[in-house]
Amino acid sequence: IKNRTGKYKPKPVLAIENGNIKMCFVSARAAENIGYFSSSICRCCNGLKKEYKGYQWIWLEDYLADWWYNEMEKAA
Repeated sequence: IKNRTGKYKPKPVLAIENGNIKMCFVSARAAENIGYFSSSICRCCNGLKKEYKGYQWIWLEDYLADWWYNEMEKAA
């Protein structure tokens, strides 16, 4: 995602295993520092791949939106 200055804005990403958050990164590119490929992470987050290195990957904003929706369903 680009901001108004044309630079890319980091998009936080979560690594999930068995329904539990195992890792959180400020961006997919930040995960490269410990050996993950950002392109594979992004493919998972965008629904093009199911898992990468044993984790489901999801954008933080999508995770929060799903959580909020589920909480509202419970309350109804």
